[in-house]
Amino acid sequence: MPGTRYFRMKSKRMTERKEHILHCAQRLFDRYGYENVTIREIASESHSSIGSIYHYFRDKSELLTWWFDQTDTRYQEARRIITETPRSGERPSLGRLKEFFVQVQVICTEFGEQALRVSYLNGLKYPDINSMRINRERILYKIFIEMVGKCREEGSISSTLSDDEIFEQFVIISRGLLVDWLVRRGEFEMVVKSAVAFDIMLRGLS
Repeated sequence: MPGTRYFRMKSKRMTERKEHILHCAQRLFDRYGYENVTIREIASESHSSIGSIYHYFRDKSELLTWWFDQTDTRYQEARRIITETPRSGERPSLGRLKEFFVQVQVICTEFGEQALRVSYLNGLKYPDINSMRINRERILYKIFIEMVGKCREEGSISSTLSDDEIFEQFVIISRGLLVDWLVRRGEFEMVVKSAVAFDIMLRGLS
């Protein structure tokens, strides 16, 4: 019978194959627009069968929203590093929130211009498909609400705005940073810009 190594290698190949299909679909969406690309064309571009596409993805819309699943996984890891590593408990909650906000922007840019451009442009055109961005069940929302709550407990955020309203402000500023990064084709230091934007926003929350 096949051993653990065999199944590990098989899983790795399947992951690589799925990512290859995703990147090919993103490339086509970027080039021709989401509505103008068919599953058959994605299969041809990725050298896959149509059946293989549907093995990995429920439908075409799932190829568009993959980005959110990927970023949510990275957000969870960023939160873990910021809040659970040795000595993290000694840092003020506000400092941890600021670091997480900066990391959110960095994580998004690490997926590249193409992924961001496709996500934003098609998200504006197809809000129903893109509803995950404003979904309160998303990991990003839950992490922010948790961290804002800890800031309220330590007194570093005393705004009369609700946690939901504060989160919406974070999202608005985040989108602005990412769109500007796209406009400038990545030609500014996201870490610095994000930190400055956070500090400016904080003045209205204290």
